[in-house]
Order: sequence, then structure tokens, then C-alpha cells
Amino acid sequence: MPLHTIASIVRTERYGWQASRRVHRVLSIWRPPHHAGSARRSILARPAAGDLRTAVLWVLAVVPQAFGFWLVAGDVAGVQPGQTRTFVLAAMLTLGLATLAQVVVGYRLTLYEGPAAAYLAAVVVVAAGGHGLAAIGAGLLVGGATVALLGVLRFDRLLLRVFTPLTGMVFVLVVTVAVLPTTVARALATSHVHPWGTTAGWVAALAVVAVGVGLQRPRVTRPYALLVALLVGAAAAIAVGGVPHADLSGGLALPSALPWGAPQFSVQVIVPFVIAAGLIAFNTVAAVEVGSAMQEVEKARLASARGLVVHGAVQAVGALAGNVLGTVARLDSVPIVQLLGNRRRTALAIAALLVMALALVQPFLGLVAALPLTVSAALLALMFCSMIVQTLQRLWPLGAHARMVAAVALAPSIAWTPLQHLLSPTAKLLGNPMLWGVAAGLVLERVLERRTGRAPATALAERA
Repeated sequence: MPLHTIASIVRTERYGWQASRRVHRVLSIWRPPHHAGSARRSILARPAAGDLRTAVLWVLAVVPQAFGFWLVAGDVAGVQPGQTRTFVLAAMLTLGLATLAQVVVGYRLTLYEGPAAAYLAAVVVVAAGGHGLAAIGAGLLVGGATVALLGVLRFDRLLLRVFTPLTGMVFVLVVTVAVLPTTVARALATSHVHPWGTTAGWVAALAVVAVGVGLQRPRVTRPYALLVALLVGAAAAIAVGGVPHADLSGGLALPSALPWGAPQFSVQVIVPFVIAAGLIAFNTVAAVEVGSAMQEVEKARLASARGLVVHGAVQAVGALAGNVLGTVARLDSVPIVQLLGNRRRTALAIAALLVMALALVQPFLGLVAALPLTVSAALLALMFCSMIVQTLQRLWPLGAHARMVAAVALAPSIAWTPLQHLLSPTAKLLGNPMLWGVAAGLVLERVLERRTGRAPATALAERA
């Protein structure tokens, strides 16, 4: 392709950047390397021999780290010890159902739906106001309905007018940098008593990193890197901290409708969840763009809009079953796909079905709940670091202007870690660094484009 054609595609035009086949060719400049073969084939077809194996590895990579979010959300929302299994069952069902629905009829990408930090922030605000589980369930219904409405109104079309390849890279950096400090703190088990973490946390984290990084190099061991790192990290944590108690009692259990009672709506509940819904919608659209680009899969028609509508429907079902922490498309799906070496949606769909089935098995819930949270947090931190390194490797050749945009966008996320403890729950929700960081980057990108007459991403096209 001639360089002037590439530059004209990357440049933001009067009617905005369009997610078309030509744009995806430009996006391939910063995509990670991929294996030849089935990358361009249909990725939701008859299950292949390796799909079941990959599905099991998906479950082992996703469920343990999600438990950390669920337990924190349950504690904040006021879930009592005797209600934990009811809440976790509903949360696992929501995760599996949301992933399956998005893979099959939603945005149709190999992205799993995991716990959403924006919904967690809304839960913190509502709980701080003295509201209980019934009110939080009502808030999740409101949040899901708001996201679905944004999908019907084509909020994605508005966002895509300003979304460029550089915006995608900046979004990845902002999201990962914003959540990395908290993830590392959980991995090391830091607290007021142990500000630098515990010995068990450090040993488990180092074991996870050493095994995870080491097994990524040989191609034959790469798909099993996450599983082996999880097992070795858990063994290290148990060797240092002792064997945790696991409640393996019970058999099969079915979810019950409205276990917390009838939803309790109020202005104090609706407003925080509407704000969270806006953040979720933005995150979903951006994740669809980034995921389709980095996995080298062309988006289906109306992918983002369908994803928003499906999100709203699934959150309503989850709230009725007792879930209080909604889901969102997770960017850590990208490194998981790279490690597993299978980007077929079939494998992730099977994994979603397995998650939904395992949610009904009470001993499984007790076993996963007993896994040291430091291990799953260390595994998640490792994947975030991998995404940061890969994105920086592709952003750096864009030139000084692109680096300036990234630096400005990252400033809120970097400042967030030391300042967030000084803010009220409402200020934390409104001051979300992911939203304001990406917004600042978008504004600066437009300013630089007008001053120089070209988009910052054009520099990369000229080097290609």
C-alpha cells in the first residue's frame, strides 16, 4: 500500500475515523505477532480438538482472579458470611452468561466478561450511603438498562468518530496503569500492619512471575504458562503460610430469584449507577476496538452496539439472581489469548458454559475461595505488565507527539494511587482516571493534529 494512502487512512477526517477493513490494515502496524493458520478462519465453528483444553485453561485463568473482586465487592456491599455462596454463585453465573452472550450474539470477539471496577465504585458509593443489597441490586438493574439504552442510541458511533489507533494504545496503557498498583498490593498482601507485604505474598508473587515468564518462551509450554504459574504460586503460598481452610461441603445448588428482596430504587442509588454505566459503555466500545485490532479479527457489523445491548440484558438477569457486581469486557483477555495460542471464540464459549456449570457446584466454590488471593493477583499483575510492555513497544516509534499524548493521558492514573485514599467514594467515582486520562489524551491528540497538520499516528505509517 502506498504511504500516502496509509497516511490518509490514519488521519482523522471530517467525519471521523471509521472502523473499516482499511483501518484494520493500518491497525496491524501495532498488533502483536500472531501464529499463521486459522487466524482468518471462522472462530466460532465446530469445536476443534484443542478447544476443550483451551476452555479449561480459560476457566483456570479467569475464575480465581475474579474471586478477588467478588469478595471485595461482597464485603463492601454487606454480604454476610452465610450469604457468600449465594452471592458468588450469582456472580459466576453472570460472568459465564455475559461471556457466552457476548461471544455468540454480542460483540463476537474473544473477550471474556469479568468484574467491572466502575460498578465496584458505584457499589462503594451506595453502600457508604447506608443502602443494602436490595438497593445495590436495583442500581445494577439501572446500570444495565442505561448501557443498553446507550447501545440503542448508538453511543458507539459517537465515540468511534474520535477513536484512532493511538487512542487504542493510550486506552490500554491508561487502564492497565490505573489498576496495576492495587493489583500488585493484593499480590503482596500489603496492609497497615504489613505496608511492604507479607513473606507469603512475596514468595508466591515471585514464584508466579518466574514460572509465568519462563514458560512463555518455549512455544510448547506457552499455553500452560498460566496454569503452571497458578499451581506453583499456590504451592509456594501454602508452603510459607500454611494450608488454608476449604469448605467443601454441599452439593449442587440452583440460584434463587431476588435473594436480597425486592429492588429498592432511589435517587441516591440511581445516580451513581448511571455514572458507572457511562464508564462501562465507554470501556466496552474501546475494548471492542482494541481487542479486534490486537487479535487481528475484523469486527462484525454493529459489534459495539450489540455488545452494549447484550450487556444490559445480562446485568438485569444477574441482578435478579443476586449478583451485585456487574461485568465488562476485560482487556486482560488479550494476553490470555496470546499465551493460550487459540483465538477461537468456540473455546471461550465452552469456557463460559463450564463456568456456569461449576457455579452450581458448592464444593468447587469452596475450593476456589480457599485459593490464596495473592496468587491470582500476581497472575493478573503479570498479564497487565505484559500488555504495558507490548503497547509501549508499538507506541514508541510513533514519535515525540504520540509519546506526549500518552504521558498526558497517564498522568491521572499515576496520580490516582497516592490520592485516592484521600477522596470520598463519590469523588472516586466521578474522578475515574481511566475516563479523564483518555479524554485528556484525545484532546491533546486533536490539538497536535491541528497544529502540525497530521495525526500523531501518521508518523508510524511513514516508517512502515
